[in-house]
Amino acid sequence: MPPRDHGPTYPEYIIASFEDMEEVHPPESPTSFIVRDSLNPYREALLVGGVVASDPAVAERKDMAIDLDKILESDIVSYRASNLLRWASALESVKGDLRLTPEKRAIIEQEVKEGAIIIFMPGRATQLETTVDEYQQLRPKWIKDSQPQTLDDTYIWDHLASLISNKDQSLVQAVPVRPYFMLIKPTATVEPRTVSKTVDLQKQELVKINQERKTAGLAPAQVVNPAEYAAFMQLATERVQQLSSQPLNNLTPPDDVNVSYNSFINLPLSSGGNVPRGYFYPDDRRLRFGWGGAAGADAGGGFRLSVRTEI
Repeated sequence: MPPRDHGPTYPEYIIASFEDMEEVHPPESPTSFIVRDSLNPYREALLVGGVVASDPAVAERKDMAIDLDKILESDIVSYRASNLLRWASALESVKGDLRLTPEKRAIIEQEVKEGAIIIFMPGRATQLETTVDEYQQLRPKWIKDSQPQTLDDTYIWDHLASLISNKDQSLVQAVPVRPYFMLIKPTATVEPRTVSKTVDLQKQELVKINQERKTAGLAPAQVVNPAEYAAFMQLATERVQQLSSQPLNNLTPPDDVNVSYNSFINLPLSSGGNVPRGYFYPDDRRLRFGWGGAAGADAGGGFRLSVRTEI
């Protein structure tokens, strides 16, 4: 049996929460605090992986300890391991300078309480400079029948590759200038209310979602972009694997194409009227940035939301 691959090492309190707060959690500080009674973002993946329901790690709600400095450091490690050196360097530049205002902390608390995780991202210019080759280095973790699986380079559809190579501004729509963190839910499938809709109807749904969020006093949400999606697929699966106290039987990346795929509805359609999509394709052993018809209303096709906060 091959050795268990944990990926980059995450301090426990970055990705998990524990019952004994005084023993394990760090003291609160401007960038380290606890979000109590939160939806457990990793519960679904851990249960599928074989963690027994009685294990505290799969409790439906948990007190989530957040340490932004540690999360930042761990994300840098992951990006550097994937040879995204400009991403790592951009994030290195804000170490020790996390500008967490009360308003930004409130956003974290609101989103984490509803099951979101925190992922640090480089700002607009660095994302635009990211090459097709660099996109292909970001890969999720995959475990099947207790065996870690080797994934091939991420597939990039020609139309999306052209947008990336030409530094199309749609790739960084509403992306902050400075590095930022995004809050995103690591569910197995895309946002349920966005599926079975054409791209035009999905855009209308996004407007409705943000109207509802504004009424509820929540920060606006954006459609996740390809750079965020690739980072999410890698980091979310790394964290699940690191969190488990036992070897997982299975770890399937989000958006298995058989049940779910993410449409990048803010990007230009191809000349043939197709929209770029992201998904995990197990038969092809890779993360794929493919395509789908914009006029289609597939049951598995929707999008993921990202709440972005500049640091």
